[in-house]
Amino acid sequence: MNEMEIREKLVDYGKRLVAAGLVQGTWGNLSMRLDEGHMLVTPSGLDYNRLTPEDMVKVDVTTLDYEGEQKPTSEKGLHAEIYRRRPEAGAVIHTHSKYASVFAAARRAVPVERPDLKKVFGGQIAVGKYGLPGTKTLWKHTIEALGNNQGCIMAAHGMICCGRTMEDAYDHCLKLEECCRQYVEDGNERDEEKMDIKEVLVRQRAFFNEGVTKDLAYRRRGLLKLRAAVKHHEDEIFDALYRDLGKSTYESYETEVGLVYSEITYMLKHLDRLAKPKRVATPLANFPSKSVIFREPFGSVLIMSPWNYPFQLAMVPLIGALAAGNCAVVKPSNYSPAVSDVIAKIISETFSEAYVHVVTGGREANQNLLSQKFDYIFFTGGKVVGRQVMESAAKHLTPVTLELGGKSPCIVDESANIALTARRIVWGKFLNCGQTCVAPDYILVHKSVKSKLLTALVKNIEALYGEDPINSKDYSQIINEKHFDRLSSLIEGEDLYYSGGLDRARLKMGPIIIEDASWESKSMAEEIFGPILPIIEFDDLRRVKKEIEGRPKPLALYLFTRSKASIKYVTKNISFGGGCINDTVMHLATSNMPFGGVGDSGMGNYHGSYSFRTFTHEKSVLHKSNLIDVPLRYPPYGRDTKWLRIFLK
Repeated sequence: MNEMEIREKLVDYGKRLVAAGLVQGTWGNLSMRLDEGHMLVTPSGLDYNRLTPEDMVKVDVTTLDYEGEQKPTSEKGLHAEIYRRRPEAGAVIHTHSKYASVFAAARRAVPVERPDLKKVFGGQIAVGKYGLPGTKTLWKHTIEALGNNQGCIMAAHGMICCGRTMEDAYDHCLKLEECCRQYVEDGNERDEEKMDIKEVLVRQRAFFNEGVTKDLAYRRRGLLKLRAAVKHHEDEIFDALYRDLGKSTYESYETEVGLVYSEITYMLKHLDRLAKPKRVATPLANFPSKSVIFREPFGSVLIMSPWNYPFQLAMVPLIGALAAGNCAVVKPSNYSPAVSDVIAKIISETFSEAYVHVVTGGREANQNLLSQKFDYIFFTGGKVVGRQVMESAAKHLTPVTLELGGKSPCIVDESANIALTARRIVWGKFLNCGQTCVAPDYILVHKSVKSKLLTALVKNIEALYGEDPINSKDYSQIINEKHFDRLSSLIEGEDLYYSGGLDRARLKMGPIIIEDASWESKSMAEEIFGPILPIIEFDDLRRVKKEIEGRPKPLALYLFTRSKASIKYVTKNISFGGGCINDTVMHLATSNMPFGGVGDSGMGNYHGSYSFRTFTHEKSVLHKSNLIDVPLRYPPYGRDTKWLRIFLK
């Protein structure tokens, strides 16, 4: 590795420690500019050669010299932050010595007697071992400042890594990283669920107010880093999706990872155009002037994602938020813990928590997040929690996007291509074991083709998943026992036309078709969100319209037909979030169209340019000329409105 590569690795390493909550730190004399959101606790003016324990106890934080690459810390409004953290940090040290990499101020102490620390560091501090001028003095004063933690200073309150060369420093970083890995594996990592989210928001707002994220080059670098991180962790993502949902690698790429790559590619390609101020026409009443719309980020946004597509439904909104210039807090679902852990790992390795932070946990974590004042909230999930999100947001007047769900109808009229219709319905319905918010919830089929459709559905189920679907490697599983039991209750007492099998122990539920369902069936009372497909016949499309209109507006609607009249009638007269003609689900994979619900199925939209718009405020600015000032608007007003009517009509 050349020197710059080593410097970059040192910086990345430090960022991982910071993001994991193990270290608050700074890097000494690194020439490359660092994210200033990391520089939160280390006053760089304290030279280690002059440091004494008294300095750490009595220092006046309002008079510290904040020289160095961090720029004046006072500009960041962090004096109080430094002062508040100083007793916790124990010793805060920074050096600008040549080729030194220094990390200081660990957030949590580790017991001196820990055997893994003794193994890694030999049970004592190697005073002067690294040959850095003044190192012995550095150790001496650090030990004094830390009191009784002398035995393992490098992992107790201060984590210090330095070297004669960059190679030495990096080599020691690897040892320290191993120590941190053991620390995490032993269950002593910082509890992210109980982390003070207010602290994160303070950091994010301070970082956002610096204006760094408004730089398009910075946004682009962030997206590139995210893409590289996802690529690096692809196998872990696939493994996590299999553990949580039983997804195959192919399906995981098709419906999760591939869509994330596609969204990043879109944003990188179109970012300049999307962010460019837009000149619009100015009415005669404002002559002479020009009107411009500026697209500015909101600030710190909260993204709450569900468990059914846990990776892409967290990442795709995040991509839009970052492309738009926001900071973000991501809250993945507690029901998909393996994927949530991978998301947290990717984000912590890629960004500082002052830019992007992941909060894991369950209901308590959600409530804690919703009690905070974010600048925007993007929620994907069920209606019950969606209402709670909106209620909480209303208390702070926070704008929201709600991506909810509903019972999405699939209409098959007498002119449809039954063979192709059945194949596309089976794919869209049983993808992810039916746990897709836009999956066809039920079929409305013209009675003249019902029998043919039923036969074709079974034929395609067996073609795609075999005669024993629950044992197909391409067929996913139900998320948990609670959801499995709820779905099982929907088919109790029903006459099943087809069942692909049930295995509660493995959370496997095969495709199920209810032949003679009615509007009063149990499966029609709520969104199914599983592999159960009720079939209702009709003979008049106008009756279908009336039944659908009598229920909450669906997130999606699908129509299979060859009739232009049917297409025109349905698209003109039935309200729904989005949908397809002669296909299912695929409308959400089109970056040039918005995806979102209407009414009970949600509000707002995203994907592609619509994600950028969702996460930006359109600021209107009228730039008036000083050359001419039309007196018409000023009093005293005359009685003749002739000229006024010319300007305002």
